[in-house]
Amino acid sequence: MIRIVTTTKTYLDIEKCINSVERLNELVIVTTENPIKSTDKIIRITDGFMLSDIEWNDTEPPYLFPKLPFTETNLLALVFYKLGNYQKAITYVSEHEELFQHLLITVNLLYGYVITHQQLQFLRTSSIHNLAIVYNVGITDPRTDKALVRKTYEEALLSAKTNSLKLFSIKHYVTFLLDNSLFTEAEVLLRSVQ
Repeated sequence: MIRIVTTTKTYLDIEKCINSVERLNELVIVTTENPIKSTDKIIRITDGFMLSDIEWNDTEPPYLFPKLPFTETNLLALVFYKLGNYQKAITYVSEHEELFQHLLITVNLLYGYVITHQQLQFLRTSSIHNLAIVYNVGITDPRTDKALVRKTYEEALLSAKTNSLKLFSIKHYVTFLLDNSLFTEAEVLLRSVQ
C-alpha cells in the first residue's frame, strides 16, 4: 500500500490525480495525518514538492529519490514505481526530466543492466549514496573495485544531510563489508553510530 501524506491545501488535488487512473485509489491512501508507525510506502507532499520516505524494509532498491516538484506526472511515476510497475512509471515522465534518469537507473539495478557512464556522471552530481549503491550492486563498465565502493560509501557518510540518510548509508555499507568478510571494519562502523 502507498500512503501519500499531504496538507489540507493540496489534499483534493492529489486525490484527483490518484482518481485519474482507474482503481489506483484501491492501492493508494491520501491523508493529512502523519502515520505514527506504518508498513506502507510513504510519499510526503508539502509546499509544492514531494519526497519519498526512506524504504528501510528492502522492498525496493536502496535508492534515495531527491525532493521533486509536485506534478501529476511526477506523482504518478513515483506511485507506480513504489507499486513495482516500473514500465508504467517511466511512461509518465520524459527522458529529459530528472525523475526519468532516477527511474531508469533503478530499473537498470533491478534487472542487471549496465549502468552507463552518463548515469554514473549523473549520480556523481545528484547523490553520493546512490552512486555507492550502484558501485556496490550495479553492473558498471569497467567493473568497480572494492576500494572505490568503500571510498564512495565513506563520502556518502560524510555528505549525508540528516541522521536518517547517514544511517541508511551505514546500513548498506555494513552489508557490503560483511559480504566481503570485512567483519572488523563492519563492527567498528556499527560501534561508531551514536
